[in-house]
Amino acid sequence: MINFLDSMKTTRRMKDISSGLALLLLGGLLAGCGRKEEAAPPTPAAAALPPEVVAAPAPTPVPTYSAADTAAAVAERLRQIEAAQKAREYEKAAEAMLQLRMRQQQMNEQQAALVQQRMRTLQADLAAGVASGDPRAIAAANRLRQAASVR
Repeated sequence: MINFLDSMKTTRRMKDISSGLALLLLGGLLAGCGRKEEAAPPTPAAAALPPEVVAAPAPTPVPTYSAADTAAAVAERLRQIEAAQKAREYEKAAEAMLQLRMRQQQMNEQQAALVQQRMRTLQADLAAGVASGDPRAIAAANRLRQAASVR
Protein backbone atom coordinates (compact mmCIF):
# COMPACT_ATOMS: atom_id res chain seq x y z
CA MET A 1 0.00 0.00 0.00
CA ILE A 2 2.86 2.36 0.85
CA ASN A 3 4.56 1.67 -2.50
CA PHE A 4 1.32 2.46 -4.31
CA LEU A 5 0.96 5.80 -2.49
CA ASP A 6 4.60 6.64 -3.14
CA SER A 7 4.19 5.90 -6.84
CA MET A 8 1.05 8.09 -6.97
CA LYS A 9 2.94 10.95 -5.29
CA THR A 10 5.81 10.52 -7.71
CA THR A 11 3.46 10.47 -10.68
CA ARG A 12 1.69 13.59 -9.43
CA ARG A 13 5.01 15.35 -8.88
CA MET A 14 6.14 14.44 -12.40
CA LYS A 15 2.90 15.81 -13.86
CA ASP A 16 3.29 19.02 -11.84
CA ILE A 17 6.87 19.43 -13.01
CA SER A 18 6.03 18.75 -16.66
CA SER A 19 3.07 21.14 -16.55
CA GLY A 20 5.23 23.78 -14.91
CA LEU A 21 7.98 23.36 -17.48
CA ALA A 22 5.48 23.52 -20.32
CA LEU A 23 4.01 26.70 -18.87
CA LEU A 24 7.45 28.27 -18.46
CA LEU A 25 8.44 27.28 -21.97
CA LEU A 26 5.26 28.64 -23.48
CA GLY A 27 5.45 31.83 -21.44
CA GLY A 28 9.03 32.40 -22.49
CA LEU A 29 8.25 31.81 -26.12
CA LEU A 30 5.18 34.02 -26.09
CA ALA A 31 6.78 36.84 -24.15
CA GLY A 32 8.90 37.92 -27.08
CA CYS A 33 11.93 39.99 -26.27
CA GLY A 34 10.84 42.90 -28.42
CA ARG A 35 13.69 42.34 -30.80
CA LYS A 36 13.98 44.95 -33.48
CA GLU A 37 15.15 44.07 -36.93
CA GLU A 38 17.87 46.20 -38.43
CA ALA A 39 17.00 48.17 -41.53
CA ALA A 40 18.55 46.85 -44.71
CA PRO A 41 21.38 49.02 -46.07
CA PRO A 42 20.35 51.13 -49.04
CA THR A 43 21.09 49.73 -52.45
CA PRO A 44 23.81 51.50 -54.49
CA ALA A 45 21.19 52.94 -56.87
CA ALA A 46 19.15 54.33 -53.98
CA ALA A 47 22.26 55.77 -52.32
CA ALA A 48 23.03 57.84 -55.41
CA LEU A 49 19.58 59.47 -55.44
CA PRO A 50 18.72 62.52 -53.34
CA PRO A 51 16.76 61.80 -50.14
CA GLU A 52 13.58 63.37 -51.56
CA VAL A 53 13.48 60.78 -54.33
CA VAL A 54 14.12 57.77 -52.11
CA ALA A 55 10.81 57.44 -50.31
CA ALA A 56 10.54 55.39 -47.16
CA PRO A 57 7.69 52.90 -47.15
CA ALA A 58 4.62 54.38 -45.54
CA PRO A 59 3.75 52.79 -42.20
CA THR A 60 0.45 51.00 -42.02
CA PRO A 61 -2.01 53.37 -40.35
CA VAL A 62 -3.65 52.12 -37.19
CA PRO A 63 -7.32 53.08 -37.19
CA THR A 64 -8.32 55.35 -34.36
CA TYR A 65 -11.50 54.84 -32.41
CA SER A 66 -13.34 56.85 -29.83
CA ALA A 67 -13.02 55.81 -26.19
CA ALA A 68 -16.55 54.39 -26.22
CA ASP A 69 -15.85 52.35 -29.37
CA THR A 70 -12.63 51.05 -27.88
CA ALA A 71 -14.28 50.10 -24.57
CA ALA A 72 -17.10 48.28 -26.35
CA ALA A 73 -14.70 46.50 -28.71
CA VAL A 74 -12.40 45.45 -25.86
CA ALA A 75 -15.31 44.09 -23.82
CA GLU A 76 -16.66 42.18 -26.83
CA ARG A 77 -13.26 40.68 -27.70
CA LEU A 78 -12.70 39.62 -24.09
CA ARG A 79 -16.09 37.86 -24.11
CA GLN A 80 -15.18 36.13 -27.38
CA ILE A 81 -11.84 35.00 -25.99
CA GLU A 82 -13.42 33.69 -22.80
CA ALA A 83 -16.10 31.79 -24.72
CA ALA A 84 -13.50 30.31 -27.07
CA GLN A 85 -11.36 29.22 -24.12
CA LYS A 86 -14.29 27.53 -22.43
CA ALA A 87 -15.08 25.70 -25.68
CA ARG A 88 -11.36 24.85 -26.05
CA GLU A 89 -11.28 26.60 -29.41
CA TYR A 90 -7.75 27.78 -28.77
CA GLU A 91 -7.03 29.01 -32.30
CA LYS A 92 -10.09 31.26 -32.25
CA ALA A 93 -9.10 32.60 -28.82
CA ALA A 94 -5.54 33.26 -30.00
CA GLU A 95 -6.69 35.15 -33.10
CA ALA A 96 -9.11 37.26 -31.06
CA MET A 97 -6.32 38.02 -28.57
CA LEU A 98 -3.96 39.08 -31.35
CA GLN A 99 -6.61 41.41 -32.77
CA LEU A 100 -7.20 42.84 -29.32
CA ARG A 101 -3.49 43.38 -28.70
CA MET A 102 -3.32 45.50 -31.88
CA ARG A 103 -5.58 48.04 -30.14
CA GLN A 104 -3.62 48.07 -26.89
CA GLN A 105 -2.21 51.56 -27.53
CA GLN A 106 -5.76 52.96 -27.44
CA MET A 107 -6.79 51.25 -24.20
CA ASN A 108 -6.89 52.77 -20.77
CA GLU A 109 -4.94 51.15 -17.93
CA GLN A 110 -7.88 49.09 -16.68
CA GLN A 111 -8.61 47.67 -20.12
CA ALA A 112 -4.93 46.88 -20.70
CA ALA A 113 -4.79 45.08 -17.35
CA LEU A 114 -7.85 43.00 -18.27
CA VAL A 115 -6.28 42.09 -21.61
CA GLN A 116 -3.02 41.11 -19.88
CA GLN A 117 -4.92 38.98 -17.35
CA ARG A 118 -6.85 37.22 -20.13
CA MET A 119 -3.59 36.63 -22.02
CA ARG A 120 -2.13 34.94 -18.94
CA THR A 121 -5.15 32.65 -18.58
CA LEU A 122 -4.99 31.85 -22.30
CA GLN A 123 -1.29 31.03 -22.02
CA ALA A 124 -1.96 28.80 -19.01
CA ASP A 125 -4.73 26.98 -20.89
CA LEU A 126 -2.48 26.61 -23.92
CA ALA A 127 0.37 25.28 -21.79
CA ALA A 128 -1.93 22.66 -20.29
CA GLY A 129 -3.23 21.78 -23.76
CA VAL A 130 0.27 21.54 -25.20
CA ALA A 131 1.37 19.37 -22.28
CA SER A 132 -1.54 17.03 -22.95
CA GLY A 133 -0.79 16.93 -26.69
CA ASP A 134 -3.89 18.82 -27.91
CA PRO A 135 -3.18 19.72 -31.57
CA ARG A 136 -5.46 22.79 -31.39
CA ALA A 137 -3.52 24.12 -28.40
CA ILE A 138 -0.23 23.46 -30.17
CA ALA A 139 -1.42 25.31 -33.28
CA ALA A 140 -2.65 28.26 -31.22
CA ALA A 141 0.60 28.41 -29.25
CA ASN A 142 2.55 28.39 -32.51
CA ARG A 143 0.37 31.23 -33.84
CA LEU A 144 0.99 33.35 -30.74
CA ARG A 145 4.70 32.55 -30.88
CA GLN A 146 4.81 33.54 -34.54
CA ALA A 147 3.04 36.83 -33.85
CA ALA A 148 5.43 37.59 -30.98
CA SER A 149 8.48 36.99 -33.18
CA VAL A 150 7.24 39.32 -35.92
CA ARG A 151 7.33 42.41 -33.71
